[in-house]
Amino acid sequence: MPLKTGSPCYVMPRYDGNGVLNAVEKYQITEVLLVPPMVLSLPLLPKCTSSAVASLRQIFCGGAAIAYHIQEQLYAVLHPDARINQIFGMSECGWVCGFQYPEKDETGSVGRPFPGFSLK
Repeated sequence: MPLKTGSPCYVMPRYDGNGVLNAVEKYQITEVLLVPPMVLSLPLLPKCTSSAVASLRQIFCGGAAIAYHIQEQLYAVLHPDARINQIFGMSECGWVCGFQYPEKDETGSVGRPFPGFSLK
C-alpha cells in the first residue's frame, strides 16, 4: 500500500517494543501492523503512554485471533479515535472484509461477511 499511495513506510529489522513506541512518537505514525504478542506486550512497557501513541489511529492485528480483553489494555492508552482491527485468517487481504474506520468492534470479530454470504 505505501508504494501505491506514496506514503512513507517504516520497517523495523526486528521487533522491539520500545523501538516501536519511539518510532511512532518520532515519526507520528498513524497506522501499524502488529501480531497478537506485540499488542499484548506494548501496554506493559513503561514507555507506552498516551503521549507516545497519540498519533496512532489504526492498528491492524494479524496472524492469530486476539480476544477483546487483550485489546482493551492497549485501548486504555490509545487516542479515543484509534481502532484495533483484526485481520486474522487472510492477513494479506483481511482489510477487504474487516471493519472499516471509524467503526469499533468490541466482539473480537474479524469483520463481516460479504453481502449474499452466510457463515456457520
